[in-house]
Amino acid sequence: MVLASYRGMKIAGSVFFHFGGKAIYKYGASKREYQGLRANNLVLWNAINYYSEKGYTELCFGRTVRENEGLRTFKNGWGTREHALNYYEYNLHQAQFVQTQENVSKFQNIVFRKMPIPY
Repeated sequence: MVLASYRGMKIAGSVFFHFGGKAIYKYGASKREYQGLRANNLVLWNAINYYSEKGYTELCFGRTVRENEGLRTFKNGWGTREHALNYYEYNLHQAQFVQTQENVSKFQNIVFRKMPIPY
C-alpha cells in the first residue's frame, strides 16, 4: 500500500500486489476535494520507483471497464498498453457457457452491499 498525505491528512492511496518479478496496481482512491493536487500520480510514481529499485520487471495497471474513460485515460497517460480481456462463465450443471450481465462478481456485490457508506 502506498499513501499520500497533505498537511497531515491522507488524501490518496493505492494497493499493489506482487509476486516474483511482477506487480499489479489493484486499487487506487483519493479524496475528491484534493484531486487537483494529483496525489494519485505521486502515489503511482513512488510505487514505480519502489518496484524498479527492487528489480521488478513488470507493473500491470490492472483491468478497467471500457466505459470508465477517466480511469482509462489516467492509466494510458503512463504509457500503458491496453489489452482486451474476455470473460466467460461456464455452468457445470448445464454443461454450457452462460451469458452474464455483471462486470463484478456476485461475491463482491454481497460484500459491497454490507459495507457502510462513508460520510
